[in-house]
Amino acid sequence: MAAVLRKGGSILNLKAFVEECFGVDAWSRLVAAQLEPDKSVLSSVLPDCWYEIGLHSRINRAFCDMFYDGNLAALETLGRFSAERDMVARGRWMLQYMRPSFIIQFMNLYWRQDESCGHWSTRLVGGEFVATLSGWEVADSVLCRRLLGYIGRMLELCGSVVCATHQECRALGGNSCVFRFRWQHESAPILVSELVDGLSRLPELDPLVDTILDLVHFRLFFPYVEIWLQGESSGELASYRSVGARGSATVRRFLLQVGNSPVGRLDVEAQGDSRQDVLDELIPWLAQMLNDARLSSVRASPLHAFQLKLALARRAWGLTPKETEVLELVLRGHTNQGISRKLRLRISTIEQHVSRILGKSEATSRATLCWAFWMNL
Repeated sequence: MAAVLRKGGSILNLKAFVEECFGVDAWSRLVAAQLEPDKSVLSSVLPDCWYEIGLHSRINRAFCDMFYDGNLAALETLGRFSAERDMVARGRWMLQYMRPSFIIQFMNLYWRQDESCGHWSTRLVGGEFVATLSGWEVADSVLCRRLLGYIGRMLELCGSVVCATHQECRALGGNSCVFRFRWQHESAPILVSELVDGLSRLPELDPLVDTILDLVHFRLFFPYVEIWLQGESSGELASYRSVGARGSATVRRFLLQVGNSPVGRLDVEAQGDSRQDVLDELIPWLAQMLNDARLSSVRASPLHAFQLKLALARRAWGLTPKETEVLELVLRGHTNQGISRKLRLRISTIEQHVSRILGKSEATSRATLCWAFWMNL
């Protein structure tokens, strides 16, 4: 059987939790108490490196033993904390508008980025939301308790988790790990300004189109949605992407244009509870954002993509113009001394800027800052 692996981001979430709750030296004490070779490995964990699952299990159990007298319930709190950190800026705002099944599909995308095996599926059984993890060759209640808190926090973003249980587990002889949640949907009020703010964080065309489709289909309750875009050379409309199934209802067609320049068209098939009032208000914003994203994709280059990413980081992390300038130089590999010379500022000022950037991005070092910039935005 192939080794079961997990990336280092999970350990770094544990490190951040320990330092936040027990002080900056607490992680060093926890690592120092481990046996070799775990001690050496844990002293230099990288977010994108793969580590055998046994290491994850041992350090999570050691965490409970050192700080909670072996009480595994602490792992659910850690799981909730990890979910908070893992929900990327461009994805988290959408979760409050999504159905729970969609959230698990969303989680599947991230699961396979960080886990070497396993797949999530969902079903509703007698008022319970059931999430099943299959193909995960792990039998350890420690990691499952952490997962219970993780999924519960994800579901809370789109409703209220009344009760969460995990009684069917590979550690107890089951074929798969089954997590059950009594869940009550509490839809957030739809504010067009919040939708526009969230969509504006997606400067690239494909992610923007996918998010618009999901938003209109799932949150505004249109059973069929299709986006058409104007061809750059031909000037003709062409279907770009769609979601849902066509029915017998009348299709409404919205012309998307900026000024007198056509951008595309949005086709929707409505039903009784479709939020046509919200969609009517969104249309001019969708046209502008699709136009900007389309133009960006046409002139895309590595440098341009980097600048778009910087603009996204500035909005997502609330950076000042000077902090954004410092962030760019940090990402380009400059030391504090180099940035000080380039910007003609005192090194103490640069250190303050870097410290504030780390705080706003919730990074603990330059390495995790780079990871957050390239992987979490």
